[in-house]
Formats: sequence, structure tokens, C-alpha cells
Amino acid sequence: MSEQTAYISDYAVLNVLKEVLKNISKVSGIYGGDSYEIKTNYNKADSEVLIQGRTNSFIVLGRDRNEGIASGNGGRGHSGAACIDLIAGHQGPRPLDTVFGEKVLTDKNFKDDSARVYITQKAINIDDYFNIPKVNIRMGNKGVGLEDTFNKSAAATKADLIRVIARENIKIVTFHKGLNSQNKKTFDGGIDIIAGCNAIHTDKTLSLQPMVKGSNLELLVKSIIKKIEDVQSTVSTFMRIQKEINDSLANHVHQSGAPGTTTDKPIGNNIAIKNFSLLTNTLPDVLRNNINIATIDKEYMSPFSDKYILSLWNRVN
Repeated sequence: MSEQTAYISDYAVLNVLKEVLKNISKVSGIYGGDSYEIKTNYNKADSEVLIQGRTNSFIVLGRDRNEGIASGNGGRGHSGAACIDLIAGHQGPRPLDTVFGEKVLTDKNFKDDSARVYITQKAINIDDYFNIPKVNIRMGNKGVGLEDTFNKSAAATKADLIRVIARENIKIVTFHKGLNSQNKKTFDGGIDIIAGCNAIHTDKTLSLQPMVKGSNLELLVKSIIKKIEDVQSTVSTFMRIQKEINDSLANHVHQSGAPGTTTDKPIGNNIAIKNFSLLTNTLPDVLRNNINIATIDKEYMSPFSDKYILSLWNRVN
């Protein structure tokens, strides 16, 4: 066999292998090819436009609903309730397309669908759709009721894992001015970070608490340290003067001119001077320290102060 013939033969074999791999990929899924997997039969409402992929994925353009066609504001027949629903893995790990050979229609399943991005113009209550607990909003030590989540536009993402990635900066922002999507005054809400939201319903120790403002806390700690130093200085001064008084009492002598006569004043006894120093210097320092500590409490522990160490708006558990 010539060298050229061998080359052509190898080339032909290579083409055959490529064709075999191509055919295998059509049924095995490798190289992005098709493979058999259950694709659910989405129960499409009349108002919905359904874009279905070759896998178990959907884009639904329609009206607000979180379950069957009777659910949500779409089920109530509301206008102004448009929604875009992106679903990957409808019905999660247990999809159904047929039962005993009969075709099965399946609705949205906010609990089990594997991954979802849900955008709605007007949800009845987006927190109820995703079983998120109600949060009692507090401004400092004052309760102001539950956050208003009724009939609002909303965007929600749910999956096993969610990552929001920025190369430089991420900001999570709420605006407290203007009108919302329903042309009503915006609710002065905050930002809540909730871990294990399913457990909050039963475990009160997981309830939300105000986040701490780091800069104000730093000022508070520095102020406390300064006051501790002041108290330490005052106590040291008091101990020094008291020691001098004690030494004077222990070592002083009385001089008498003759037996049976009264004594003169103690020699070298300056107790009166020391007591005067305690009264005019040390005692005012003690009172000043008490006032300063009370001032710290008002400055940093009162929700009405600009230096309050807790956030009025943002909470975490």
C-alpha cells in the first residue's frame, strides 16, 4: 500500500469516527447533543406565551400566577399583572410527563422547580409565593407593623445556589421617596438578610435583629475605653491621697509640755489638706465620670441619636 493510499484510508477512518461520535451525541447528550429526558407538559393559560426548550426549561410570558391558572392576580383576572417567568428544571428532581400512558399537565411549582427567575408587575404577595416569613418592622425600639407586600411589583430568584458577582462593587439599595408601581406612596422598608427562613416560623431565637453600624460602634468602644481610663486615673489619685492620709495617721505624734497637760497639734499632720484635696478634686472627677457614662448611653444607645449603633432599617438573624 502506498503512502498516499494509507493517508486516504486514515482520513476515511477519521471521518467514520466523527460520524459515529456525532450520532452518539444525538442520543447521549455529550457535546451538547440531544438525549432523552422527561420534559413536562406545562399547563398553559390562554394569556400565556410559552417558549419551551428541547430540555425541561421554559420561558413563560403571561400574567401573574404562582401555581395553577386560578392562582395569583392573573387568576383573579387583574389587568396590570404582567409577568415573565424563567424556569429551568420544571417540577425539580421528580418531573412527570405521563402517568399510565396518559399525558399529565403540570402547573408552576415555586417550591420544587429547580431554578427560577420570576418577574411580576403585580403579585398578590411575593413573600407568600415563596413562603418567606413576615417581618415585624421596628424603628429603634418602636414597632411599626408588618412590611406591606400586598399587590406590589416584584422580582424573585430561587435556586439551590445563587451568586451575584461584581468585579468592583455591589450595592443593595431601597428608595424611600416617590410612588411605587401601583402609583402609591412607597413604604419605608429596609433590607433583611434571613438565613433559614423556614425555621423562623418555629424558632424565635432566629428572629431578625437590627444590624450594627460599624463606625458608630467604633466610636462607642473608643468612648468607653476613654471613660475607663478616666475612672482608672480617678481611682489611682484617690488611692494615692488616701495612702498619704493613712501614713499621716499611722506615723503622727503629739507633743505635750508636761505630764497631764493638753497636747499641741499633731506634728507633720496634713490630713486636713489631703481631705480638702479629695473633696475639691477627686470627688468632682467621680461625679464627672458618672455624668459622662450617662451621656454615652444617650449618645449611642438611643434610636433618636445620630450616633445610635443599630440600624433603623436593616436587619439580620
